[in-house]
Amino acid sequence: MRPLSTALICSILLIGPSGCGSANYYSTSKVGISSDAPAVASSTSEANEVAANDAEPALSAGESSVAQSKRKIIRTATIDLVVKTNVSYIDAEIKDLMKRHDGYISAYREDRVYGDQLQARWVLRIPSNYFDDIINSIVDLGIPQSRDTTSQDVTEEFIDIERRLANKQRLEERILKLLENNTGNIKDVIEVESQLARVREDIERMEGRIKYLADSIAMSTITVTAIEQENYKPKQAPTFGTRIQDTFGESIGSMLTFVQGVILFLVAVVPWLLVLSIVIGGPIYMWVRRRGSRGLDD
Repeated sequence: MRPLSTALICSILLIGPSGCGSANYYSTSKVGISSDAPAVASSTSEANEVAANDAEPALSAGESSVAQSKRKIIRTATIDLVVKTNVSYIDAEIKDLMKRHDGYISAYREDRVYGDQLQARWVLRIPSNYFDDIINSIVDLGIPQSRDTTSQDVTEEFIDIERRLANKQRLEERILKLLENNTGNIKDVIEVESQLARVREDIERMEGRIKYLADSIAMSTITVTAIEQENYKPKQAPTFGTRIQDTFGESIGSMLTFVQGVILFLVAVVPWLLVLSIVIGGPIYMWVRRRGSRGLDD
């Protein structure tokens, strides 16, 4: 019998019923690392006891209430502002807000829209406990055209990953102990080390996800867009008079657009007409002259 094999890993190490199709999670027979190595599971009851110790404990009523009171929430917001001052002033105000609330600007972009009119965009990262206060402060910097906030509850995912990570770490410890006590051949050692590499890869992936979630929970993201418009006035509910005025203005605008289109069309066609007059009119003119010369000779 091979001293260390995949059957041993499946029957002794893997946690949960998906190990190798065993109903009791672990092998019910006595399996050793080598002929003179100690047995690691001597009976069905012992294997089941180990599996029970590794199983994920269910939340009690008290633990459930604690989990409910410590929800893991990821909060984000998007704010679009029209400002009557310049963008540089808004930028200075936002930087001051970040300094006073332990936040930072993770991205900034500035574009020139029309002439001297500027539009800027900030992506802010701020502690979640200041989320509402900072949003209210930013809204006061201009006239909000839109404001959108979202809250994503990741409590269940966070707890689930933490439990699976703990199981994987216990599995890693077991594999390391097998390697320490291993008296098998090189092939068996390589097989167990390959299993260990896969487990560690899972652990690193779970740790990375937990770190990402924890950062997103602790630091909220607010995206702010501000555009300069000195004479901006928020739109009012239209009355019949304003509807007539808007309709007349749209009609005039459409007419001007049509006239401009005709003028642009003529400007675009003129060069082609000149070329066609030379290419086609030239030969016709020469033919007419020749006919006239022959008529005079006759």
